[in-house]
Amino acid sequence: MQAVALPEEICWLLEDTEDFLAEGLQNENLSPGAQDQRAHILRGFQQIKSSCIIVLENVPRRDYILHIGQKKYGWQFL
Repeated sequence: MQAVALPEEICWLLEDTEDFLAEGLQNENLSPGAQDQRAHILRGFQQIKSSCIIVLENVPRRDYILHIGQKKYGWQFL
């Protein structure tokens, strides 16, 4: 399998989306349908991560709009 590097902007988008769904909406009063959709999308992130070889490494951040204070890791597919 040939290595594929995702652009940094895509890595940040994936990271911010996963963080927002996992933590940003964690204590929100969501409808049952929205809770199911949130859980389904988060499972999709987990499946993608487990089915691909992912190298977790610190990615310098240019935007901290959705930064929640946890150590950030970038997505890089090999």
